[in-house]
Amino acid sequence: SSTEHGLSDTHKENYVDGSLNISEQDSSKILHEEMDMRIKLRGNSTLGADKKPFKIKFDSKQSLFGLDKAKDWVLLANYYDKSNIRNYLAYLMANKLDNLDFQPSSIFVDVYFNNEYIGLYLLCEQIEGKPGRADVEDKMSADGINSFLIEADERAKDEYAGFQGKCYVTSGGYDFALKSPDADDYVEALELAHSDNEEERNEANETLAQFVKDTEWLQQFLDKTSESIYSLKDYENYVDVDSFIDFYLVQEFFKNVDVGSTSQFYVI
Repeated sequence: SSTEHGLSDTHKENYVDGSLNISEQDSSKILHEEMDMRIKLRGNSTLGADKKPFKIKFDSKQSLFGLDKAKDWVLLANYYDKSNIRNYLAYLMANKLDNLDFQPSSIFVDVYFNNEYIGLYLLCEQIEGKPGRADVEDKMSADGINSFLIEADERAKDEYAGFQGKCYVTSGGYDFALKSPDADDYVEALELAHSDNEEERNEANETLAQFVKDTEWLQQFLDKTSESIYSLKDYENYVDVDSFIDFYLVQEFFKNVDVGSTSQFYVI
């Protein structure tokens, strides 16, 4: 990757503009050349490591290594795993299990930042509620409720302070952040609801009304789900049991310490 700024100028909040080239390992064949993109740091605990993880956003959808086209991609540094293969094997196993739908595919890449080699990374598909990924976009129930991609995330209450019940929902002792519909859309609509532009104002109010409708339904659904799981009664009405078993096996097999706190994604 090439940017106008150095590695030390990259941070989590804002993207840095740049371009990306992809070639075979011996540089004999260029696979992609001068793709316009933006790059920023990603992660939470991994941000404190010497080797930083990144998120890449292309200006237009790109297919990398034959995977479905998308704008958003992730570069995992795997700094705390000296074998470098734990995340790769977890994704590989999840993709081979029969009862799980979208799971991120990944491939190892050597990364050069402004012609300086910064190490072996794992290029992964971003988990998002879009076509080619966890596709829930524009899928609504007969009574006008959106489909959801939600994340069990203990940081949600800090990230969206004051927006409980809209940007995240609490149930069964867990906080679930809205990834699709995107909670950031609610925050943006709240600001535009007082716009001088009537069209912007009307669109924002429509967005806010839909979020209220969606999150009220989601709160009730998650409460019923939690009650059914804790009581071991009728949980098959709320949970796809076969996919949950496969999900659980991956967490246990790879000893995922985040399973009870963050980075756990569910589709409704």
